[in-house]
Amino acid sequence: ATELTVQVLSEDRLATGDQPASIAWLAASLAVPEEEDDEEGCSLTLGYWKTHNKYRQPRRDPTWDELPDGEDTPFFDTGLSYYEILWVKPRGNAYIILARQYVAAVLNGLAGADTSDIDDALVEATILLDTYDGDPMDDEDIDRETRKRFIELAGMFDDYNNGRTGPGHCDDRIDIR
Repeated sequence: ATELTVQVLSEDRLATGDQPASIAWLAASLAVPEEEDDEEGCSLTLGYWKTHNKYRQPRRDPTWDELPDGEDTPFFDTGLSYYEILWVKPRGNAYIILARQYVAAVLNGLAGADTSDIDDALVEATILLDTYDGDPMDDEDIDRETRKRFIELAGMFDDYNNGRTGPGHCDDRIDIR
């Protein structure tokens, strides 16, 4: 807790002209609880990450620095960066749908948001995205069941990034950067 001390000085209301005025000090201490450190952080949407980076100055979020090459970190072997993958229109492409939500979830975790609700999904998504990263624009080599799993994982990350699961969305916690 932080201690706040208040001191009050009385005035010479009788206007006796005596200098200096009589001084009466009143001191009071008040313990003010510090804001709790939110160890779990909060989550932000992929839209936030699309617009808070070095290409959208001055709104850059320093969390990007946690990636090896920041925004330009290669996204697996896709030929695209973490930043670029956010801007690819999914058009029903399961790889891109998952990749975009995955990037936001990873950045949220790097920013301090608790990822315990999605840790297993992150591991599974990492394996899938690495396995099928040859040409992200062509998801024809992804069979029906695997495609379904891509979409399910993307939905889990979307729920997390929007605060429906996990630590909650930053807007809801007055924690926005």
